[in-house]
Amino acid sequence: MKATSSRSYAPFASRALKVVGIILVVSFVLDLITLLIPANFLSPEWQINFITQVVDRGVIPLVGISFIFVADWIDRNSGATPPQGAGQGVEFWTLLFASLLGLIYLLAVPLHLNNVRLESKQALERISEEARAAEGQIDSRLGQEVERQRGQITELVQDEQRLNEAINSGQIPQEQQSLLRQFRNDPQALNAFLDKQSEEIRTRIKTEIGTRKLAAEKQTRNQAIKSGLRTGISSLLLAAGYIFIGWTGLRNFGAR
Repeated sequence: MKATSSRSYAPFASRALKVVGIILVVSFVLDLITLLIPANFLSPEWQINFITQVVDRGVIPLVGISFIFVADWIDRNSGATPPQGAGQGVEFWTLLFASLLGLIYLLAVPLHLNNVRLESKQALERISEEARAAEGQIDSRLGQEVERQRGQITELVQDEQRLNEAINSGQIPQEQQSLLRQFRNDPQALNAFLDKQSEEIRTRIKTEIGTRKLAAEKQTRNQAIKSGLRTGISSLLLAAGYIFIGWTGLRNFGAR
């Protein structure tokens, strides 16, 4: 009684698994077509994004193909095997599709790693160029600021009344008051002071630019390594799974 009930339920389970499996495979193919629009095969960045998304969706058709073969196994073991031509046709094309996906994911590994390397190299070059550009702007901006300060201090120390008012107001620290008196008595001391201050600021800014450059380069390299390992290993595992299913299945299929 139980065996009869199981056999009567088997065709429904088989059809349900086949429907779900086909839906998963077709949805993957439609996603693949959607990702190709608009295609830009010459852009490494586009290739990286495309391969990453295809790899992220790689388990979907794997599950669908498994459902289809489980359904075929149920049919064969329940005595409800479909007509020989139709059953073999679905099985053959499914195995061929799995083999094709295995080849695609296998070829995607070196392609993705090379694109990640190129993108990382370009990003590092951009970081270096931005750092050089920032360093090149230091002298011009710093020179303008030094000249502005030189003009203000010179104007102040040459006007004794304004200098005394500024000192007596208490708004200028004692150390700066001594410097202002020194600049009034020795104009060359002002040039030496501003030159020294300018050099200290220049050194500090260059150090900050160098620190930001190193941090950006480290982040870029880490992202490249993570992307290469994550997508590369996932693609290699998917390739192994699809090739095993496809090639093993085709060999058994040919033997039958």
